[in-house]
Amino acid sequence: MTIPDYQTAMRPALECLADGQAHSAASVRDHVAGVFDTTDEERRELVPSGKKGLFADRVSWALTYMKKAGLPESPKRGFYVLTARGEQVLRDHPTRIDNTVLDEFPDFGSWRERSAAGRPKKPPSSGEESEETPEEQLDSAYLELRATIEAEILD
Repeated sequence: MTIPDYQTAMRPALECLADGQAHSAASVRDHVAGVFDTTDEERRELVPSGKKGLFADRVSWALTYMKKAGLPESPKRGFYVLTARGEQVLRDHPTRIDNTVLDEFPDFGSWRERSAAGRPKKPPSSGEESEETPEEQLDSAYLELRATIEAEILD
């Protein structure tokens, strides 16, 4: 099976917290890996920059995005616990939680607006949101730019 994108990892990550206990990020990753039958080889796959694991990065971004919407909270660094809002989202969205669901919460929308401030606007596309994490988008842009420059130098 392929590594799930960060939005696909959201619901299983939140389900891991449904027992009301605080869970470490590592235990959430293990739970999500089990849901998707992620192999050890897939868990070792790196992001394009080669600096960290792709699977772990995607689960981390899923947790970050959901935290900004108030679904889990962190009682301490690297640990997550489900909030009442998170419980409600699990009940209301039994199959998938993604950015469309998170957009229902003003906290998330204002965080996205703040994080997008100062970033150049993308040209309009098909209207679909990227499934890549922000770091994957940066890595992809870097690799594309590097390839273009290398081709120009060789020409």
